[in-house]
Amino acid sequence: MHEKLQLTELLGNTLGWTDAERAEKHCLIWQNTRKRNSGGLRLTDEGFRVFTEDMDIKHYYMEFPKDLTLTNQTTIWLDRFIEGPYHIAKNGISVFKEKTAVQLILFSGDVQKFGLAKAMNKSNESK
Repeated sequence: MHEKLQLTELLGNTLGWTDAERAEKHCLIWQNTRKRNSGGLRLTDEGFRVFTEDMDIKHYYMEFPKDLTLTNQTTIWLDRFIEGPYHIAKNGISVFKEKTAVQLILFSGDVQKFGLAKAMNKSNESK
């Protein structure tokens, strides 16, 4: 079972959702509902609300640099390289894994540089 389904099932069990509610909420929680074994854990606004308000899960928020332009390529990198759920807001990003938060802090919240570094590292590993 892929990670999104496992997380949705865990949320449903904890919050007492029926099977029908779980299927409906799955589509409302995740930005992209495609099945992948890893990555692709971007939350919708509703998903972020469920994680932070209903479940009270600790998250870390980093503001984007003022001059950052979030491109499609950056969004794809984030989808591929951020481990664990995350949420992109207008001026920043929230992550739920401490390791990812530290990495983003080291890049001063610049998700473009973060994604590029991860992509380059992965490219070098495959050589």
